[in-house]
Amino acid sequence: MYFKVDSIAIIGAGPSGLAALYEFLHTSKEGVSTFGSKEPEEKAFKEIVVFEQKSNPGGVWAVPDEEKVSYLKDLYQYDSLQDIIDSKEKSLQSAIRSSNSQLPLEIDKLNDSVSWKGSPLYKNLFTNIPKRFTRFSTSAYKDIGNGRPIDPFLRDYELRSHIQNYVSEHDLEKYIKFNTEVVKAVKKGEKWQLTLNHKDRDTDKKEFYLKEFDAIVVANGSYTLPHIPQIEGLKEYEEAHPGSILHSKFFRDYEDYRNQKIIVLGSSVSGLALSQYLKPIAKEFILSRKDRKEILDWMNDIIYSKEVTVKSPIKRFIPSSKEILFDDGTTVKDFDKILLATGYYPYYPFFEKDLLSLSVSPEKKGPANNSRIKNLYYNIFKIDDPTLAFVGLIKTSQLFTGFESQSAAVAGIWSNAKQLPSLKEQYDWELKKLEETPDTSRFYVFSNEDIKTKYFDRIKDFFPFERKYPLDENYYEHFEDFKNGEQKLADLSLSIMRKQVVFENGEYIMK
Repeated sequence: MYFKVDSIAIIGAGPSGLAALYEFLHTSKEGVSTFGSKEPEEKAFKEIVVFEQKSNPGGVWAVPDEEKVSYLKDLYQYDSLQDIIDSKEKSLQSAIRSSNSQLPLEIDKLNDSVSWKGSPLYKNLFTNIPKRFTRFSTSAYKDIGNGRPIDPFLRDYELRSHIQNYVSEHDLEKYIKFNTEVVKAVKKGEKWQLTLNHKDRDTDKKEFYLKEFDAIVVANGSYTLPHIPQIEGLKEYEEAHPGSILHSKFFRDYEDYRNQKIIVLGSSVSGLALSQYLKPIAKEFILSRKDRKEILDWMNDIIYSKEVTVKSPIKRFIPSSKEILFDDGTTVKDFDKILLATGYYPYYPFFEKDLLSLSVSPEKKGPANNSRIKNLYYNIFKIDDPTLAFVGLIKTSQLFTGFESQSAAVAGIWSNAKQLPSLKEQYDWELKKLEETPDTSRFYVFSNEDIKTKYFDRIKDFFPFERKYPLDENYYEHFEDFKNGEQKLADLSLSIMRKQVVFENGEYIMK
């Protein structure tokens, strides 16, 4: 299949979107990569635009914009995820059709209650991947923070600084349209037509316009729309006791919870991260979770330690008596806060309803927090229309390498340096992967042992000519850093729970 891709829209200016931007800028008209050196004189792609809702780059690590959403109320006015998507800017579509970037449709102070662009960052956050693996490969490894209790992990501002330096070093900001939301992305003939919403932060005025592209990269991350579990009485409980239920996305400062009775529902990464801060300062603390082994060993080390009181999932909220009933039949009463560490919906509201097919768990009526996008070859190319690509879906400790590798594969295919295999081969890859993993978001997961041979070694066949192999040449030498990092993460979390590591005067210190 020959591609005529001159213009590309990238949705999202987080690490994955920035990796895609850099890769496209360093692919020549002949499909040769100049990665790590100067941009080619004749580029493969004539126009590349990144659209970012926030006012600065970094995605989930960006400096948070103010979040104005009363999220629980907003979510419960809808019956399904599709209702939320359908609600966005419907009444504007006819007026927008005649607009463009030179003559946009202007709206004063339009209600933005379902934009969900806020960040889940909170006070004193640090990464859960060692610093060696949270950098772009064009950036030299800097062994900062040596000897700190949180070493080898980085504080959020340190990673944010690295991302911002990357943007500055490679002069990427001129390609990014900040404060701009992609409202709709519709395929019309051979072109993708985007409905764009730019907000002027000084005047609070919004401008809507249309723009066409040959191809789209979706790099909007996985932390946008909070998943609120369907638990009996939850809505009524929050109405009776306003502010007592909060999704982890809106958690900001653990000091707000000191001496309170707290339940964290969910034991994924965010649930355990909150637990490490809340357990030592809470009057009473419970971690509510399903009885199953988590995917990473360090998570199980924390869950099954004696530091955490673990109970079964919440079965019912009883607003009249302020009680909470668990699956095991026990109840608790008068808890101050219930934090929902229940993940996020796969959220692509700019696409038409039937464009993407999402997996559905047997017990669910529709897409849930563990759904995956079906029919993506190597979790990148939409098989029936590869002018739509995703960067950043895979889950691996080699996260930044993953962003760069996926971007390189897209650049190689869209520049016609390489070709995708037959449709049958692409669908066969998906079927074979489903034999190894469930039809959930775990489909995206690649272990440290598998990521090289089962992913990077395979998609490198799609890279532009002369594109260097993405993994560090000392990969196996550093392989133990992954395992050591996971063990350190468990030990560090438990030390924080035991008050052996505390945060004082702007730093983590040993007690």
